[in-house]
Amino acid sequence: AGTIPYNIGSNVTTSLTDLRLFNNSLLGTIPPIIANHKKLEILYLHQNFLDGTLPTEIGRLSKLTHLDLSQNSIGGIIPEELGGGGLSKIRYLNLSENRMNGTIPNSLAFLPELTELNLNDNHLKGFIPTSLMENSNMLVNLSLANNILSGSIPHVMGGEMLTNPKQLQMLCLNNNTLNGTIPEYIGGNLVSLQTLKLSGNKLTGTIPNTFGNLSKLETLTLDGNLLTGVVPMSVCGLENVANWNFHRLLPGVVCDCCQKFAETMLVRTRSHRTRAPNR
Repeated sequence: AGTIPYNIGSNVTTSLTDLRLFNNSLLGTIPPIIANHKKLEILYLHQNFLDGTLPTEIGRLSKLTHLDLSQNSIGGIIPEELGGGGLSKIRYLNLSENRMNGTIPNSLAFLPELTELNLNDNHLKGFIPTSLMENSNMLVNLSLANNILSGSIPHVMGGEMLTNPKQLQMLCLNNNTLNGTIPEYIGGNLVSLQTLKLSGNKLTGTIPNTFGNLSKLETLTLDGNLLTGVVPMSVCGLENVANWNFHRLLPGVVCDCCQKFAETMLVRTRSHRTRAPNR
């Protein structure tokens, strides 16, 4: 309990690279002076009761690789200073489960080492920056769920279909107010996807046939949208996805292959139980 001391960076320990104060019931705000620790690589302040706003000074921590401020009550906007040339070494950035508002800064698309970006469960609004999908070539996890994001899922940049990031494994855009159609490139290029959550939006159109290319997909949620048309046969052929029920979750969608898919899943489940070792 207590607060983070406001003189935490006044007597600078130049060798400090790792500061972990998570799950300590800390109150108050994040002192800007914390940015005086120029060699800091890991800053974990998650699972506390911190409030106020995110200091722009944190964007000066050029050696920072991991920043986790999730599960607090931090409000205000996401500072532009976090992106661009600021946190140039950052690989893991988690600001989820706070009270942050405003839009997603374009500058976050210019973090060359970023592999995981989690902004879930805030009050973010506006469009998903196209540059975030186009320029973040290292992204493995992009989670923007449970916000108020609007507009369409980015489709085109300069007339060319988006192709990056091909190594993306998790894309969570569920429970926003996104509209438009599901881009073909999600199935055509993001072939490493294991989790795709698009439920709870206002998406229209059909399920792309390219989804059949997502052979590594394990979790797919599309319910709570305005999709229509027919579920492609190739989608029912995905072997790693379980617990689909398109008739229940997508009332406007026809699924001629769902029954066969359900039977296949039942056989696979029984086979797995048969092979399970005795205890």
